[in-house]
Amino acid sequence: MADSAHTVSRRDEGTWRLRMALRRYLFPFVFSFVLLLVVTLSSVWAEQIQRPVWWADMQAEAESEGYYLLEGDVASAGADVLVLDVRPDYEFRAGHVVSARNVEFPPTDTAGDEQLVASAVAAVAALAHGDRTRRIAVYCRSFR
Repeated sequence: MADSAHTVSRRDEGTWRLRMALRRYLFPFVFSFVLLLVVTLSSVWAEQIQRPVWWADMQAEAESEGYYLLEGDVASAGADVLVLDVRPDYEFRAGHVVSARNVEFPPTDTAGDEQLVASAVAAVAALAHGDRTRRIAVYCRSFR
């Protein structure tokens, strides 16, 4: 009978040692791994959440047309960048990026307004001082 009591205590001691080893080594490792996973995924999710639903389509369209979308604030595009606000003048007066210049473009679905488009393009050329290599950042309300 003493042998069985001794065996039980050794079994309990083995279980106790296993529990202590798990607490000391495995649990911190698992906790660290889960924490790293959460931090990594949250940064990926944050990047996706910050972009509007239409971002991927517009980025693909921009690349196919030879331009790119600005990430971040338009005002931080740089001093050498001409920032154009192509919204109607009443929207521009209501609020705009500090360095922006207003050149209203007619809506893209307006047919027969080639003269309006030509005058807007001429205004942009004048603002760029004829420099065809100058970078231009354009923003509007609807992204069209």
